Amino acid sequence: MTSCPAGHQSASTDYCDTCGCPMRVVHQSATTAAPPTAPATCSAPQTVTCPHCKTSNHAADFFCKHCGYDFTTGSLPTTLPQAENTPATPSPASVAQPSGAREAAPEPPQPTLSSPAAPQPPSAPEQIAPQPAPPDPEPTTHVRRPAFRPPNTQPAPRRSDWVAEVWVDPAWFALQEGEGVAPSPGPPTIVSLRNTTAMIGRTSASRGIHPEIDCGVDTAVSRSHAKLTTDGRRWWLEDLDSANGTFIGDATGTPPENAIPAGRKVEIDIDDRVWLGAWTRIVVRPATSMERDLS
Repeated sequence: MTSCPAGHQSASTDYCDTCGCPMRVVHQSATTAAPPTAPATCSAPQTVTCPHCKTSNHAADFFCKHCGYDFTTGSLPTTLPQAENTPATPSPASVAQPSGAREAAPEPPQPTLSSPAAPQPPSAPEQIAPQPAPPDPEPTTHVRRPAFRPPNTQPAPRRSDWVAEVWVDPAWFALQEGEGVAPSPGPPTIVSLRNTTAMIGRTSASRGIHPEIDCGVDTAVSRSHAKLTTDGRRWWLEDLDSANGTFIGDATGTPPENAIPAGRKVEIDIDDRVWLGAWTRIVVRPATSMERDLS
């Protein structure tokens, strides 16, 4: 009688007669003598066929020796986990050798990787992505306290109290008997007089001439033709040695025949007219309240 892994006594050596659990396999040495076999009986043992796997079993067996089928209840056994002390099934190579032969030493397992004796090439260092350089710190502005300055005693710039009207005079153009056609007379151009001096002429960027009173396209006016000067109440006019002269007349509107002397200041009244060039007429007068606000 042998014991199954669950501890039951069983006459069968393949499956337990009680629970149907697979029995332990006991291997005997080849040198052990086999027990004497019982004399064969004349009558053949009775057998029963397993309805599950069709294997022949002894009629006295409670379970099928092949699949563990329970002949009593008609159900298949539940496979139990193999006990920890159950020896593993020996491989064919573990069959006992003759007494005169020595067992061969087991070969070491073949490594799956390359032999450690072979030198491994040094692995390339991991390429690290270069980190962007941090931005340059913004320059720190050190606030310095301004040095002491005396209070400004200069008077604040005041609004313009005087203006100059620049107009195209057809009568002056006809008197000159010049060639070409004068521009159509329209509303006069108002020029604010903010400084104590104002130059009359035409702009020349190459020569750096930028007069306060620009006579535009009147080519008979010199680049630096004349200059106005004031003390805040009165005005004087000085010809700057112009090519065609500067003329001053009264409010009657009749142009004079003679130009003022060059290089000498001549006082002009509020109602006086100044003629120069081919068609330009200028009148200096006090600014209106609206013109003061716009200046």
